[in-house]
Amino acid sequence: MKNLTVSGTVTGKQYIGGIAGRIDEGAAVYGCVNKSEVFGDSQFGGVAGINYGVVTNCANAGNIGDNKNIGTDSICGGILGENRGGITRCVNAGTVGVMYADEIKGGIIGYNASENTAADCYYLWGGTGSIKGVGRGTDNTKRVNSASRLKSGETAWLLQDGQDGLVWGQKLGTDDYPVPTSDSGKQVFKVTFATQSNPNFAERYANPNGTVTLPDAPTAEGQVFSDWSPNPGSGNIFDENTPVTDDITVYASERTPFGGESGEIPLDTVYGEGVTADLSDYIAYGDTTDTADKFTYTIEEGNTIGASVNGDTLTVPKDTGAGEYTLKIKAEEKAPLFNLMSVDDYGFEPVTLTIKITVAKAAPTASVQPNELVFKDREQYLVTGRTDDGTLVYSTSKDGDYSEKVPTGSDAGTYTVWYKVIGDENHTDSEPQSVEAVIRNIESIRIEREPDITTVIEGMPLDTSGLVVIADCGNDETFEAAGYTLSGYDTSEPGDQTVTVTYGGKTAQFNITVTPKSLTGIELTHTPDKLIYYQGDELDWSGMVITAVYDNNTTEFVDSDACVIEVAEFYGGKRAIISCATDDAEIYYTIDGTDPTTSSDKYTAPFELTSNADIKAIAVKADMDDSDVEEQLVNVEKVAAPKANVKGEVEVGTAVKLLCSTSGAEIYYTIGDSLDENNYKKYTDDIIITGSMTIRAIAVKRGCVMSDGVTLYLHRSAARGAERRSKPRAA
Repeated sequence: MKNLTVSGTVTGKQYIGGIAGRIDEGAAVYGCVNKSEVFGDSQFGGVAGINYGVVTNCANAGNIGDNKNIGTDSICGGILGENRGGITRCVNAGTVGVMYADEIKGGIIGYNASENTAADCYYLWGGTGSIKGVGRGTDNTKRVNSASRLKSGETAWLLQDGQDGLVWGQKLGTDDYPVPTSDSGKQVFKVTFATQSNPNFAERYANPNGTVTLPDAPTAEGQVFSDWSPNPGSGNIFDENTPVTDDITVYASERTPFGGESGEIPLDTVYGEGVTADLSDYIAYGDTTDTADKFTYTIEEGNTIGASVNGDTLTVPKDTGAGEYTLKIKAEEKAPLFNLMSVDDYGFEPVTLTIKITVAKAAPTASVQPNELVFKDREQYLVTGRTDDGTLVYSTSKDGDYSEKVPTGSDAGTYTVWYKVIGDENHTDSEPQSVEAVIRNIESIRIEREPDITTVIEGMPLDTSGLVVIADCGNDETFEAAGYTLSGYDTSEPGDQTVTVTYGGKTAQFNITVTPKSLTGIELTHTPDKLIYYQGDELDWSGMVITAVYDNNTTEFVDSDACVIEVAEFYGGKRAIISCATDDAEIYYTIDGTDPTTSSDKYTAPFELTSNADIKAIAVKADMDDSDVEEQLVNVEKVAAPKANVKGEVEVGTAVKLLCSTSGAEIYYTIGDSLDENNYKKYTDDIIITGSMTIRAIAVKRGCVMSDGVTLYLHRSAARGAERRSKPRAA
């Protein structure tokens, strides 16, 4: 039964109620009001005689029993005669019969046989003959001590508090008690008046856009009251003409008065927040409160933090370092007025305000993000982090040893990385926090594209240009692998061969053909030592060096004992190869242009050059003369660092081009803070800006030293609403 109001007279013997005689289990009565007089011999009440169900948000204003024809063993209540179910948020504003001393009667329930405590139910105490809320049984009801309090709106607000939608209301000044209603004009709002010492100094109630009377002004020792305000110091005043549109708390504007002696005013703030203070709150004279027009303020001493005074407002900068500071501020009248409370009847003497400012250390902030990792048979950094508020340290356990070294992992799995900030002079130490980083397993790899050249001449290196290897991580997630290894082939052996590609513990294969080298010609590398003969002399070929030239860019000496210096190119520089046709000859060399001796470096294997060199070499064998010195100048160029065609702030959608001034150079790049070279990919197309981005790039060329790495920070344009991003600090 819902939203029913009953008026009249209801009489009977047992189980008598204004709304229902009996409410069975599973039934409910909601939002009903009884205004009828209800009489019975036993078990009768304003809403029901007996309840096994649920009674919620109901009110009674009728007289229950009213000392008329009540049996000596009657059970009666303002809402329920007897309760064996549930009851919440009800109010009784009527009277309950009190003729016989042995009656069981209550302002809400006569006999409560249920565990339900009726904790949110209210009854008019004086109107029910000063009886209890529950005649017998559990009683947590609340009494309203007078009809005026029931009429004030307080009870309506308490019954409504916490319920969704408008349930209770009361037309203040007209209705004597609250009733269930959906009429928004009857909604009751609460105004709480608070002081420095009492957060519930007074309470008032109003309907929408209504007004309230103000309580008497608070009187606190050492304080001067001026007005009520939702936010003191803002100039917003709450008075008897202020319309009430919601629940609101207003605060007393109280000031500490100063006379001719100084007092200490504590101001607390936190680094990075700053603080403002209304100096007028600390000056009081007579009944005048408009101190901004009467006083000027000057910072006399201690202003090492750049504090400022504008009018009567003191501002401490946000960047004031943690610590304690003392300011001496002089307050003096602009134009002394006669008859003010002062020492000379003409105005106040200047007053010195001592402001003691305590700036506490702020809590630090840090950004630590797990890296996107895939198993690569080597250690990898698990996270990338930064902080501007101290030192970021890491550990692999919450209570373990912390250091600035970023934790690494090599095996596939989930890692927990703990981190905290060791605060600087303006920040506290943070509590340990953790993130989880995952190194995912590679399920398989495949050859997406074979090298451009799969036919190799005997003795030539395998050129992997064009080779594309794809790693498959499952769930349709793939990426182009870099840093793979090649094995299983030997280009010194002609024939069909299979090359095995290994990455992340997985393998894939492709085929190559090694063709025999062919002689393309011979060269006279060194003429014989003797070139002038006389008639009859025998021909002497000593010193003559003949070199065979093959189509694999290699050469071999023919019947010669001199050294041959060959130079091959690779990405990163050049490689020197020195050989001698004389079996078991030992080779010695220098790279600084000095003549080699047997005390010079002994040649055992090809060596790499990353800078210009003047190579000289000799071959030595026991019982034979040393070979002539062979010399070759090698020039090794360093690739110029790449650049972008834009910098600084750019708009989203901008196409970024990467450029290199070294002809023929290739550019590789990665986006983000990762320093892992395996994340770099070859630059072929423009990079489209989607927000603030960090681009790292290098340039390479065969036979040249790799360029310096560059980091390009591109910020989304502020004109498009993007937030400027500061340069990240390396983890």
